[in-house]
Amino acid sequence: MLLLYKPETLTGWLLHTLFYVFGIIFVIVMLVVLSGPETPSGEDALMGVITIFAVPIGITLLIIQRLARRIALRSETSDDSP
Repeated sequence: MLLLYKPETLTGWLLHTLFYVFGIIFVIVMLVVLSGPETPSGEDALMGVITIFAVPIGITLLIIQRLARRIALRSETSDDSP
């Protein structure tokens, strides 16, 4: 899921940076949630928080990754053309 290339364009660098910023936010939120205090209904609250944060951030990460990859492929093909 990591961006496994070096972006060549400004848009590529922006998407690359956004990907890692959202990824770091995702990891921090999950660490805070998972290390939080235990409550009697902790499992229900945990699943709610994971659903609220993980799903949108995960979808955003996938969209950013696909956009960055598409831009990278497009710039590779334009560099190869004579």
